[in-house]
Amino acid sequence: MPENLFQSDSDSARIEINWAAPAAGHIFHSNFGPGLRQKANLTKDMLYSTFFIGGDFRRYSYSWKNQTIYLVTRGNWSSFTDQQVLDILKATIPAQMDFWKDRLDAPFSVSLLPTFEEWTDSSKSYSLGGSGLLNSFISFSSNNPGTELKMLRWLYNHELLHRWIGQTLVNEEEEKQYWFSEGFTDYYAYKLMLRNNQISLEDFLDVINKEVLAPHYQSPVRTLPNSELTQQKFWSDRQYNKLPYRRGLLYALLLDSQIKKKYHGKKSLDNLMKNLMAQAKKSGDFKFNHTVFQDQLDTYLGSAAITEFGRYILHGNLINFEESLPAGLLLETQKDIPAIIISPLANKKKLADLLGK
Repeated sequence: MPENLFQSDSDSARIEINWAAPAAGHIFHSNFGPGLRQKANLTKDMLYSTFFIGGDFRRYSYSWKNQTIYLVTRGNWSSFTDQQVLDILKATIPAQMDFWKDRLDAPFSVSLLPTFEEWTDSSKSYSLGGSGLLNSFISFSSNNPGTELKMLRWLYNHELLHRWIGQTLVNEEEEKQYWFSEGFTDYYAYKLMLRNNQISLEDFLDVINKEVLAPHYQSPVRTLPNSELTQQKFWSDRQYNKLPYRRGLLYALLLDSQIKKKYHGKKSLDNLMKNLMAQAKKSGDFKFNHTVFQDQLDTYLGSAAITEFGRYILHGNLINFEESLPAGLLLETQKDIPAIIISPLANKKKLADLLGK
């Protein structure tokens, strides 16, 4: 890295990158686009948030609101086609831009790399992941039957949301606010998919019950105080790694339900999130922290919500949903593990609209 170009993290430098022509049948691509000669004015953090790839990739592009979207991938995918991946982007990008009332500032690029994990009768494993970067996100997936298209749909909704939750709403203390930057991102990935008919009401609740509530209640670190989630724990142990995702998602669901109930469906957690976004865009040095969040909580739900924030997020107590679920949903507990189920009398269409609202 050309560290000598930057006197501080806020300094920017004009950078020019020239790449030799790729071999026949190969391409070069970066988050600045497909050009072999690229110029950009970047800070050090922005430079660290770039990607460059080259080789036997396939590149696709399409135009959306006069901006170009690129997908670059390689390998022969076993569980989905390139077109299906492209279709996910075509559905996800407009839906999220419409939600935030935002636009793309530059050509937007997505890369998808295949990884190898053994998939046999005796050994079945897969991996899936990604990272939001400057005008882009990168992703990887096992090229075996373990990775299903619906998993990639969740990943792309999650990673694109980091353009706002994580990149605009920047954590002041990384792991201490992962409950927000990862947990709330997960919640909104599923909520926006429900709102835009990418998943059904049953799919939405199935995820919450099987992938969040059940493993969270079975986790040995489920009540770990937020202050004890260190960088070392987060990156070295899967139980610690998943904790802020699950805790944050469940807390976002609680707040969304409480705000909708208080304002009779005329306001939701969306309003709070958009207020935070406006605050971040107005201030050049905005950092998301617990004080900023509690100010918003007080505005929408009052001092009782701040007390609950301390109980559920800071101290790590398990969330009590008993009086906070929307009408049409019930809480069912088996062997001390709760599940959210649909009431037999519920109108599923209205309930899906309410949860996605």
